[in-house]
Amino acid sequence: MKSPGPPFKSKMRLRDLLSEAAIGALSRPGRALLTSLGTMLGIGALVATVGLASTARAEVERSFNLLSVTAVTVERRSDSIIDEQSALLPWNADDQLRRLYGVVDVGSLTVVSVGEASIRSLQVADPVQVGGVLGVEVVALSPDAFNAIAATLSTGRFFDAGHDARHDRVAVLGRGAADRLGITRVDQRQAVFVGERSFTIIGVLGNVDRDASLLNAVIVPESTAREIWELLEPGRIEILTLPGAAATIAEQAALALMPNDPGQLRVSIPPEPRILREKVAADLASLSVALGVMVLLTGALGIAHTTLASVLERTHEIGIRRAVGARRKHIALQFVLESGLIGLFGGVTGAALGLATTVVVSAQRGWTPAMDLWVVTAGPIVGGIVGLASGSLPSLRAARMQPVDALRVG
Repeated sequence: MKSPGPPFKSKMRLRDLLSEAAIGALSRPGRALLTSLGTMLGIGALVATVGLASTARAEVERSFNLLSVTAVTVERRSDSIIDEQSALLPWNADDQLRRLYGVVDVGSLTVVSVGEASIRSLQVADPVQVGGVLGVEVVALSPDAFNAIAATLSTGRFFDAGHDARHDRVAVLGRGAADRLGITRVDQRQAVFVGERSFTIIGVLGNVDRDASLLNAVIVPESTAREIWELLEPGRIEILTLPGAAATIAEQAALALMPNDPGQLRVSIPPEPRILREKVAADLASLSVALGVMVLLTGALGIAHTTLASVLERTHEIGIRRAVGARRKHIALQFVLESGLIGLFGGVTGAALGLATTVVVSAQRGWTPAMDLWVVTAGPIVGGIVGLASGSLPSLRAARMQPVDALRVG
């Protein structure tokens, strides 16, 4: 009598399981699309936030680098051993420093002491402005200093070399000073009064990248201020250099202005903002990753819930498969691969959505998109892993079903 052979064992190749999983996922395309929506939004938010954080970080670094490598300031040392009534910085320092290679713009800036004189927008005494407007000071600038300190206008114009040569009584207001004085227009030849002296307002500053304190100042031509308040010397010299030339100019500036004793002058460049830059970058990166992970977890829970519902819905199908020889691992792998394919689809579409969001937002703000390639390539991988992990528990439940029980329930 022929002995019975070994018990029948079902064999399914990975290709067959992938085909079954794809058919299972695509048989209900609407539900598969909705299921992948959570992963899609999670991956999209993760890629977009990381991409926008990288782009913003690049813009911050560019701004920091621009300030740190192009700005030089020259002023008298506070402990300089000279006669208090003698001048140290010459009024023609602009011309002397402009000869140095690498200097783009140079100008002098002097905070003027106006004594007891009040600053106000009306010639008559205004009860609201008793004693003038507080917090507004008078600053004398050479015409080229506006470029050296990277000043921009919100309205009107800067004074120029002609105003300076004629000692014109004109003024440019900082944005904050204009608000405090109640000045909104410059086309009606309004004036600002410093004591009894009037200055016609010709412009209002919009921003000053290298000295924000000027936004609260009344800025007058240097020659006019010298004539009225008998200034002794410029307060400081501001130099705008070619990128990367600041350190070299800093070494040469004091020697060019005072070759016999350059140590009497203090030359400074902005400190390297490495620590602040790294802190800003780290904060942006951690915030973006936290937001992306929170959305991604929501998507993972959505896949797990939908896969579990699919297992319950397809109990009869599971029973039939087990009855015709499918093993537990085949059932488990089929559901895991189904959820993995849904997660992979969500990862691919989410990465594309996040990349498009980064490009569009950067274009609207005039930024150059900056994103690491690994962020985009990792999106589909993370989506697939999230899908596989989300479907693991429902697939184990499906694998533990007994064929008889599954057929009876189905």
